[in-house]
Amino acid sequence: MVLHPMGFDTFGLATEQFAIANKIKPQIAAEQNIVTYKKQLEMFGCTYDWDREVNTADPNYFKWTQKVFLDLYNSYVDEKTQCARPITDVELKVEIGRLNIPV
Repeated sequence: MVLHPMGFDTFGLATEQFAIANKIKPQIAAEQNIVTYKKQLEMFGCTYDWDREVNTADPNYFKWTQKVFLDLYNSYVDEKTQCARPITDVELKVEIGRLNIPV
């Protein structure tokens, strides 16, 4: 048995432009295209384990990508520990046009 997971990246300019042109939400456009694509794969005789499908339009998927983005956005790399730290830990001091970050 060969594991060949299938994934659909449904975010991006192509999906958005298609949705705008057809006056539908991008998620609906993506869902319709995925249904069509799966039918085409079935017609070719391809089989996939759809329990392992990844779909970036699925709220269970993108809620985590949004969380990771926010975690990264709100963090910085501590040079000493080489670990991410909350940006709120950085204490900024401005002295005569210079920006000093305490060590």
